[in-house]
Amino acid sequence: MNRYARDKRESQPKPVERIELNEDKLPQRLILVAVLLVIGIAALAYGLSRATSSDVGWTEIPAATGETNVAGEFILHYNLGQADLGPTAERKAVSVVYSDAVATAWSVFASPDASEEAGNLAFLCVHPNQTVAISEALYTALQTLEDAGSRLIYLAPVYEMYDSLFACAGDNEAVNFDPARNADLAAFCAEAAAYAADSESVNIELLGDCRAQLTLSAEYMDFLRENGVVSILGFGWARNAFIADYIAAELIARGYENGWIESEDGFARYLSGAGAQSVAVLQNGAAAAYVSGSGWTSAVSLCSYPLRGASVLRHYVYADGTPVAGYVDPADGVAKAALPELLAVSKTDECAVLALKTAAAFAADTFRLEALDGVSAVWSEGGGIQTNDEALVIQ
Repeated sequence: MNRYARDKRESQPKPVERIELNEDKLPQRLILVAVLLVIGIAALAYGLSRATSSDVGWTEIPAATGETNVAGEFILHYNLGQADLGPTAERKAVSVVYSDAVATAWSVFASPDASEEAGNLAFLCVHPNQTVAISEALYTALQTLEDAGSRLIYLAPVYEMYDSLFACAGDNEAVNFDPARNADLAAFCAEAAAYAADSESVNIELLGDCRAQLTLSAEYMDFLRENGVVSILGFGWARNAFIADYIAAELIARGYENGWIESEDGFARYLSGAGAQSVAVLQNGAAAAYVSGSGWTSAVSLCSYPLRGASVLRHYVYADGTPVAGYVDPADGVAKAALPELLAVSKTDECAVLALKTAAAFAADTFRLEALDGVSAVWSEGGGIQTNDEALVIQ
């Protein structure tokens, strides 16, 4: 407490001093007040506009976050301001479609939970030897595999084993899941690959109208049970290529075509209005050069080592630096990478189709250049950049 008493006179109101205004200048004062008010309102409106609007030009449009989508594995690059909508409204509209697409992609292609409503891959897996209705997205992906003559989806038991390898914390644990270092696992992979190649043992029949039947032989079902296999079907390393195509189809169907979709594990799907395009040619994870062009539909980059910052587990690297990639050779069920990196671009093939073609050359003991017939590719070899298409612009 203050030891000194406050002077009570301080609380008394001070005398009011009257100031006479010059009424001759009152109109000028009113005009000045009005001008200042207009300036203030304009400044406030400009500030709100800057806070709530999107600039035109290229930007990254995020999807709504959540545990049940694949948004964290993709980036949508979009050129705002090319449509009749204002950039703010356009950004919001594109984000809504993109968010719905990544959520649906999770439920259809990635969710381990069988859902009749979603008509997803897991639902098809738990209804062998039955005709079931599946989603249009899944039906389209299965049709793509069938048209390409690929039986990649039946290698799921092998992908399951490699997923365990990629989740290992050390080499002592990893050797228990690596067929290249474990003879028993190599025998399992070879047997699983033989079953995967045999349509009498396992096959999906597409019946039209988004109806399909997964057929499993009694012998193959015994093999799955004896080895404790959970995953009967799976897209493995190519999953995000199929998802990129699905997301692109959803955006294009709603008229949003001024952009491109990029996955963190090396797949890019361009919408029809993507404009000038450029893809990095990697060497040891760093951009050694760029391939430039326009009119591409897709680009695929396969690497023997994990890409920096990628959250998708598709690789394991031993303490001695030896990498293991997830690209399984269907001949023997063992993951292989004939080159450190391989980049392919296409003006006609969608991402999944290009990925299947590229893997045919890459997932092998030696590089299969002949498998790239009709595919424009770039790779690093002998310390330099090689290509099978001299028309590509590499800088």
